[in-house]
Amino acid sequence: MVDIAEGTGPADRLQTLLLAMTGRVDDDAVNSTRELIGTGRLDAAAEYLTGCLLAGRIPVSSTEQYHLRRVLDDTRSSHGLADRLHVVDAVPDEEHRFAGPEEDDGDLVAALAPVNSRL
Repeated sequence: MVDIAEGTGPADRLQTLLLAMTGRVDDDAVNSTRELIGTGRLDAAAEYLTGCLLAGRIPVSSTEQYHLRRVLDDTRSSHGLADRLHVVDAVPDEEHRFAGPEEDDGDLVAALAPVNSRL
């Protein structure tokens, strides 16, 4: 598990979250998020990462959820998206899986819409 430093800004916190989630989040999603961070679009990067976590129903720890919520809040994004994350006590060490098609993802689609054309 990667420790997420308390005193860092949103870009550093987001980079650390990406490092912690490598292997759980698709490599293309990690690279796209890094590209958004590199171009200074921290809001889009945070929303995109959150959207990927939600779409894949990828488990996160409560600490990861907390820091992602802070990044979303710091970048004036909808931090309510972090409340929908699949939070677990201990993050399992398993391969990436996709969520089922029966889940309602309307607000997820809206959150990802601004970055869709960039990707």
